[in-house]
Amino acid sequence: MLLESKEIKAIIESTFVLDFVAITLVQQKNSDVTSYKGPGSIFQDKDGILQLKMYHTYESQEEMNHEIHECFSSSGLISGKIIESHHYYSLEALDMKGRVWKADYIRLSGNTSFPATGKVIESQLSSITNILDRFDHEDISKSHVSYIISGRHNIPCNKLEKTEKRSSFSICDLNLEGYQCNIKKRDNYLELSANNLLNSVIEPFSHLLLEAVSIGIGSFLRPLVKIMASGKHRTITIFSRKIERNINKLQAPIPTNRPHDATNLNEFVNKYIGSITKPFSPIFGYWYRILSESAGELENKALVLTTSIEGILKEYYKNYGIPDSKFLEQVSSATEIINGLDVGQRAKERILSTLGNARSMTPKGALYALSKEQIIPEKLIKVWVKLRNKSAHAHELKRNNEELQEFLDQIFGCQELFYLLLMNHIQYTGEFFQFSKEAWPISSRAN
Repeated sequence: MLLESKEIKAIIESTFVLDFVAITLVQQKNSDVTSYKGPGSIFQDKDGILQLKMYHTYESQEEMNHEIHECFSSSGLISGKIIESHHYYSLEALDMKGRVWKADYIRLSGNTSFPATGKVIESQLSSITNILDRFDHEDISKSHVSYIISGRHNIPCNKLEKTEKRSSFSICDLNLEGYQCNIKKRDNYLELSANNLLNSVIEPFSHLLLEAVSIGIGSFLRPLVKIMASGKHRTITIFSRKIERNINKLQAPIPTNRPHDATNLNEFVNKYIGSITKPFSPIFGYWYRILSESAGELENKALVLTTSIEGILKEYYKNYGIPDSKFLEQVSSATEIINGLDVGQRAKERILSTLGNARSMTPKGALYALSKEQIIPEKLIKVWVKLRNKSAHAHELKRNNEELQEFLDQIFGCQELFYLLLMNHIQYTGEFFQFSKEAWPISSRAN
């Protein structure tokens, strides 16, 4: 049984509740395993975070004594260290409709009353998952994924949707290679779905699809629900809602306001998925770092942005900015001379280290090499150098409008540079915003 429409509505409104006739929690270790069993519920709190509450009855005096002893014993956790897996529990639960739900890496909290007959166990969950067989009438050679995504997002809707009450452009159709995809815009959430027309495998496409659309619209798409049909199984995952803040928004690299802008989003998503073959790639990681700092202090934003540009260059443009052979010969000669000098060891090591670094690719050199190939404008290199120096040397921003505007112009110029490097890597040729120019005009990479 899939989620009912009223359950999806409740998830969106953060009022979702699942009651269970049986919940089992098992410690994630191989021996001397602790486990708990009993009825309970999983529900969303007012912030949409999934909460577990279950009731375990002690089966013996010995078990009760053990629990009481554990209450006053050390947890075994070491300050400053990553929590090891054996401190977590796995969950399997049967709900009132006969559906089996699972979750992993659950940290327990709870209380034991005295005299004790049982234990109330409480915890937060990041997600719960239900796996079931696909319907008999389904073609298992095809696969499908759909998401419910909270929040209002700027989607270029290019298709009319008719309902009993009205007709409106609320659907964005994307024709991707081997996939049919559409995004339906609702009042306070999105429905994103995709069908694999070629085979039964939907991963890693589903992750890459979320990444590509997120970057394209400048808004991190964090699902509340994921329903995936692949092979013989259908998987439903319900996620805890993350606290909504302005960090979920960033200036989009491409226009997405008009219906025909769906063409830009279509190409961007297609090129991203074709170039970035694995989810959580460095390029997505750097974009997410910039997004996460977008609502922070300008000085911190500048540092994250300029270092992310360095990261992109080192990861994807390693062959640019390498010193020419004549310069490398000079470095080799200088190294021999320095090695032969009778100077202090510390000074010699510092000089040799500098010469050694001179053999390598430098971000600045890579940018100038890209400029010579007309991939990026040279003026953006100068903007990046200025902002990089400010952010690296603890420049304190004065609060007058003139300096503030100059600082903002440099940030937006570097944001354009970051996007140009990204778009060039995935070979996107559509329209984009020129953040370094007055009023952010739209240009085309095909020009």
